[in-house]
Amino acid sequence: MNPYTKPYYFLYTLPIALWGYVNELPNAIILAEVCFSLLCVYTDYYRGTRQISFISIYSAFTLVYCYGNYMVVNSIGTINEMLYDYYLVKENIEEGLLFTYVANVFCVLGFYYYQKVFDKPAGPFYAMNIDLRHKWVRYLNSIMTVGNLLLLAGNFPYALFFPFLISVLFFLTRYAVAKDDKWLLSMCIVNTFILSINGLLFDYLRMSTIAPSIAFVIAAFMGRQQITTLLKSVMIPVYALLIASVIVFSYIGQIRNKASGFEKLNNVVSELNKSVFNEETLGVQEEEEEESFEARVSNVNQTSQVVKVVEEDGYYRGATMAYLSYAFIPRFIWKDKPLIQQGVWFALRIGKAYVHEGGVANNSINMTSAGELYINFGFFGVMIGMFFIGGICAYMWQISGFTESVNNVLGGMFGLYLFYLATSTFGIDLQFFVTMISIFCLFQLANYIYLYFLNSQRTTHA
Repeated sequence: MNPYTKPYYFLYTLPIALWGYVNELPNAIILAEVCFSLLCVYTDYYRGTRQISFISIYSAFTLVYCYGNYMVVNSIGTINEMLYDYYLVKENIEEGLLFTYVANVFCVLGFYYYQKVFDKPAGPFYAMNIDLRHKWVRYLNSIMTVGNLLLLAGNFPYALFFPFLISVLFFLTRYAVAKDDKWLLSMCIVNTFILSINGLLFDYLRMSTIAPSIAFVIAAFMGRQQITTLLKSVMIPVYALLIASVIVFSYIGQIRNKASGFEKLNNVVSELNKSVFNEETLGVQEEEEEESFEARVSNVNQTSQVVKVVEEDGYYRGATMAYLSYAFIPRFIWKDKPLIQQGVWFALRIGKAYVHEGGVANNSINMTSAGELYINFGFFGVMIGMFFIGGICAYMWQISGFTESVNNVLGGMFGLYLFYLATSTFGIDLQFFVTMISIFCLFQLANYIYLYFLNSQRTTHA
């Protein structure tokens, strides 16, 4: 089968989505998105070269968000509704689900269309191909372990070092599985636990507790691109950690404003004890304060609000995207450059936030990238915008050289960032584009410096 025919599976699922939209059956739209994503994942692995790509991870995690949306939709009118419905506009559910489905389809189409037209990366950028020898991989593992322990001791700011450490963890795990290095793999498991504990203790965002486990599982699979890798007994500790992180997800949210460090861990244990011995107390806390994990991985709350804003204000025609014109200007050049806070703007606009006396908002809500495109240009904007985003990601995936070698440290680390974008399915807003381009340029700078010194050494020895 030609791998470039697989995106056109949307032709089979589109009638289901439209039928669900016309007849106000949100589960039918969710079903269409599930079918499309499953077909993409299936054909990527079983019908293609058995090599999972960026878009495969994107499609797989689309299924997770479909599950979250399904739970939200089917909680309506039940006793569990308050656990999922935080700012849901019930009459706009179908349209919100439909433009999300369209966004995912056109992102996949853009990715594969670029790969079909451009077999090799085009443009001035270099492919990332810094290969480390085995002994240097061991040294890198030692650096990561020391860094994790220093964070655990509270000696360094967590937010500054976490992105680097989890990127190194991803590279080392993939390398260890590919090379069948059991000692290195064991160290990666240990570091996954330490990094998760660091996320629990020192980060406000709860996903930092879960992210290391997800990164480990994806990297382990990427090491050999075989399902059997995920079924080995060595994976059990990480699965247990992932399940535990999901279980305590809501408890972390209840106490994240109240403590930090090991005191935060004690508070989580305390909340767990309350849930065991006093279920009624926990129920009240969850109703009042925290959303469930399923609600966290859904996006129908936001997208239904996006539709409501469009109904009330009309399309913004690019007004919310004005920051893209100045986002890349360094702040040291433009000291008064406006802050980019689209989530704050959206939360204030839908009445789910207020501004403190100091001028700081108390809440931020992601409208999703598809939502920001829709709020500006409607379905046409969603189709064009997500097609372009899919193409950009295809280009960066080729540049990373991720599939070329497991020794490729820069490509491996940048591959994790791309997978992070895939796991979120661009669920923040278009601000991600600024960050993505910035990080890509930093990796290109590191790659250029490496190539410069490598060529200098070759010239000297010649």
